[in-house]
Amino acid sequence: MSRLIVLAIVAALTGPTAVRAQEVPVPPPGMEVYYLGLLNRGPAWTRGETPESKRIQEGHMANIT
Repeated sequence: MSRLIVLAIVAALTGPTAVRAQEVPVPPPGMEVYYLGLLNRGPAWTRGETPESKRIQEGHMANIT
């Protein structure tokens, strides 16, 4: 659940400026753009941290910072 919250916060903070202007229509004055990402646990999902999930999460956080 905490990864979903991180994704939602990142999406809210990056907004349309993270994407080239021609790809995102400009909202009318007074309106804001929000993005929502939905995560789905795949068939290989396991509870707990694995070396691979730790590596992926570290790379994800490095990309954010």
